[in-house]
Amino acid sequence: MSNAGGASRSNAVLKHRTINRDVSSIKASFNRAVDWGILPSNPLAKVKKARVDDCLKVRYLSEAEETRLRAAIEAREERRRAERDSANGWRAERGYAAAVFAQSGFYRSCEATHPALAQHRMQARRAV
Repeated sequence: MSNAGGASRSNAVLKHRTINRDVSSIKASFNRAVDWGILPSNPLAKVKKARVDDCLKVRYLSEAEETRLRAAIEAREERRRAERDSANGWRAERGYAAAVFAQSGFYRSCEATHPALAQHRMQARRAV
């Protein structure tokens, strides 16, 4: 039997979900053959599905993974801050109102209704 990628599964260890999917397909074919009168009964009618563990396994990040993840998130956020500041600086030079960029968090959501907060944040960032 081959999967969609063309690789053979004959020597592979199959997971219960894969077996259940394959058996369901074959059972459906046999059911169709019974409906069409080709077979008197479905030979797989009494075959039950393999038990599947529906509990997800929780995996925690190692300290090294957590450090890399936090560094990547901080780098992304710093890049976004710089892009926002650059865009709002461009707008300020031309006399346009600062754009309010969607971001979660109380401070950002307040900036949407109070543009003075956005201006204050920009000035505070420049002072740093």
